[in-house]
Amino acid sequence: SSGCYPDRHGIVSNLVFTTNPEDDIWQWDSSAIKVEDIFTAAKKKGYSTASVFWPVTGNHKDIDYLINEYWIPNSEDTLETSMASQGSSPEVIEIGKQNEEYLPGTYTKTGRVNVAVHPAFDNFGMKCACDIIRKFKPEVLFIHTANIDGARHQHGVFGPKVTNEIRRTDDYIGDIMEALKDAGVFEETNFVLVSDHGQLDLTRGVKPNVRFVEEGLIELDENGKVKDWKAYSNSTGMSAQVYLKDPTDKEVYNKTWNVLKEMEAEGIYGFSAVLTREEVSEKEHLSGDFSFVLETDDYTFFSDECKAPIACPKKLTDYRSGAATHGYLPDKGPQPIFLAAGP
Repeated sequence: SSGCYPDRHGIVSNLVFTTNPEDDIWQWDSSAIKVEDIFTAAKKKGYSTASVFWPVTGNHKDIDYLINEYWIPNSEDTLETSMASQGSSPEVIEIGKQNEEYLPGTYTKTGRVNVAVHPAFDNFGMKCACDIIRKFKPEVLFIHTANIDGARHQHGVFGPKVTNEIRRTDDYIGDIMEALKDAGVFEETNFVLVSDHGQLDLTRGVKPNVRFVEEGLIELDENGKVKDWKAYSNSTGMSAQVYLKDPTDKEVYNKTWNVLKEMEAEGIYGFSAVLTREEVSEKEHLSGDFSFVLETDDYTFFSDECKAPIACPKKLTDYRSGAATHGYLPDKGPQPIFLAAGP
């Protein structure tokens, strides 16, 4: 929604970099985006704005009716406190509460957590989006559903489960159209249907950090957790971004580069290329605090784990390591779509 590549907008992964894989700190808040986006541009033109489950919109000052893509990671939170913490206004929180029966989740002793269970999570979002349309008639509305994405992570790129979610998405579009008709604005509405990525099927995973441990670039404690590190591979699915604790340390930089090039040359570690930050910035407009990027061999995902063995099986509990995932160079696999219709 910024119209910019990652080297300008600043979001280079779904997750904030950490050397503790148990943290899984998601990119929630709009303050992480370093450029003006379409919501701010719309407000400057005097439009009313809304967003339901659009990524990285938490506490966005230029979204009037906001439900951030946020799956209640803290069990002590309620739907109401979670929506409020992400910038939803009282009237939007009320819409959320009216549709709470559609909201899934895993329950602990202190409350609901992990509500990102598809497609129920998407059903909740669509119910809220349609209510926002009927009640407020926002002139610019962005909606993000992830039911097709979720089906592919769980079952692979193509198959009956994915086809069912395509049909469900078609129903969602119909629901939006009905809401627009109820609001009396259907004939004047422009529709744009986009997707952010395709996916590729996975066969296995590789843990580059295991090699870093062997090379003395990562030190583990007695529990196998990172005690200290010089280089660390951070998975983004079918690619990985390699961070250096001190990017100015030429000795560590060269050692890490040599280790990665040796692994690439061996041809068994799941990556077809090692790119420096400068190379990937020039070729793909991707840049950040990392020093290198590993690109998949088209069927391997990368894991952040540091404990041997270096290879690992698929794991459906992590979007990066399920039956299929994303995060690879954009010219591969099924391509994202862009459709537009309206006056």
